[in-house]
Amino acid sequence: MTDRINKIAKKFASSDSEHLQEAIGEIKKLSDLSKEENKELASGISTIFYHDYTGNEPLKQVVMEAESLMVSLGDGAAEVAMDQLSQADPDSVRHFARILGSIGGSSVDLVLGGLKQYKDDQYILTSMLRAAGCYTGADALKFLPSVLEYAASPNVQVKSSALYCLGRISNRLDSSAIGEKEREKMFDTCFAALPDPKALTRLHAIKAIGKMLCNSYLTEKQVAKSHKAFRAALGLDDYEWDVAYIVRNEAEHYLHLCRSGEKQNGKSKASVYKQDFTILTKKELSPNTYHLRISAPLLSAKIKAGQFVIIRPNSHSERIPLSICGWDREKGYIELIIMAAGRTSTEATQKEVGDSFVDMVGPLGQRSHVAKYDGACVMIGGGYGTGAIIPTARDLRDMGNRVIGVV
Repeated sequence: MTDRINKIAKKFASSDSEHLQEAIGEIKKLSDLSKEENKELASGISTIFYHDYTGNEPLKQVVMEAESLMVSLGDGAAEVAMDQLSQADPDSVRHFARILGSIGGSSVDLVLGGLKQYKDDQYILTSMLRAAGCYTGADALKFLPSVLEYAASPNVQVKSSALYCLGRISNRLDSSAIGEKEREKMFDTCFAALPDPKALTRLHAIKAIGKMLCNSYLTEKQVAKSHKAFRAALGLDDYEWDVAYIVRNEAEHYLHLCRSGEKQNGKSKASVYKQDFTILTKKELSPNTYHLRISAPLLSAKIKAGQFVIIRPNSHSERIPLSICGWDREKGYIELIIMAAGRTSTEATQKEVGDSFVDMVGPLGQRSHVAKYDGACVMIGGGYGTGAIIPTARDLRDMGNRVIGVV
């Protein structure tokens, strides 16, 4: 280990957030790192993810920044994350899984190899499946055969983890990228798990079907089967309800999406109501400030400049209002700029591509007043609030005004 790497690596032994932040800052200044140095740095950074940051917001921020830094180190960091994945505790696993998924590329082969290598080790295998669920696009598709195989496992932990992964894949991979036979196998595998005696398996089977439903993976016939199964879990239609509340709760959550194949304008309700608030892209603009592009076709169809939404990142989160900085009506997404300042905004910025917000309400408020003016229009914004003035500036420009921005 070189002197400059060794000096920084020692600082990661501290649990003090200021020391850790200092070490991260020093790494960002380094250049011309070899693959071996990247790997040594990643090994040092990986110790951060074993800290208990409960109730320690500064340390929590450092941990999330360390994730992004690991991703930037590339292949060397992927090897370290893969090694840690096979020994980390469940809380730490999620960090290494997200790092591997964000790196993508060559890390796919590492995780695929892990799925084969640890097929007889329940603990490590569930960690590998968690990592598989963090990939997007073509990378996610490569895991489908292995995940489907493990979704039929007699081991409840492995089976439920694989079902969870199938749901994640349907969230992260457009249905058009998967063949009809593969989509059918995904549905049949999940549907076959609905009568499983273990509540955890039934829970993840319903969740996976629900996510396929939200993302237009299902045929009209499959939507009807899902509708009947969800009603059965809720004790409707003379069925005995599922004894596990967590299963009934999920069934109720997705039931409204599949009213037994009801159609609106020639489409099933599942296709019409495709709004799960999935994060499509995430970009760090500055420390603790992020630009998010979020799938919300119904909102994007109605939103106007100056309006806002109220979001809730997780089920336990408070609701906070956020201004919208852009949208695309045809592609069905909106854009937000969020600075991690309080608890809820921090929870929102900790979400990664493929994750979803629990709910989002809007559009709310009155649109900005715009007209054709004789003089120039000056738009003034500061910090993360700068994004909120962009739609109004665009509308003023489209009306023929000369627009000047001051930030």
